[in-house]
Amino acid sequence: MVFDSLPKEEESQSKGKSDQGSKSSETAWQIKKEKIIEIIRKSWTEGQRQELAMCLAGFLAKQGIPWPEAANLILEVASLCNDSETRQRMAAIKATYEKDKKASGESYRGLEEMLRPEDLQILTSFFYSPHAPSVEQFEFILYRNTNLPGLNL
Repeated sequence: MVFDSLPKEEESQSKGKSDQGSKSSETAWQIKKEKIIEIIRKSWTEGQRQELAMCLAGFLAKQGIPWPEAANLILEVASLCNDSETRQRMAAIKATYEKDKKASGESYRGLEEMLRPEDLQILTSFFYSPHAPSVEQFEFILYRNTNLPGLNL
């Protein structure tokens, strides 16, 4: 192991750097997760919750988000929206993750139908943009899109 040859002081510094990288990626995911929840909550309405849960799960699976993270995210949305059918949501998420990930085009098209275009743009930018906007830029996009004249939100 590489750390075996390092002096104790360097070893602890290296572990600290590794922990910092892990913490920053956890923090980045937490920020993304909060924004995704904010976006999905707007569309979490009776009559489309199940389909939205399945489409979001398929989309997240295709992006490489682990099953527990996706399940926690969707369950958090359900909880915040007082959704009493969480068992159904869990079954949908699990079934979606067990399916072949090639069906993600269907998931994206489903999200396209259920989310506002600007929300879909923000959601996909978390995963497709090589230079994803900063949190401040997302805040500005959200602010700009919610304060347009004549836009009824």
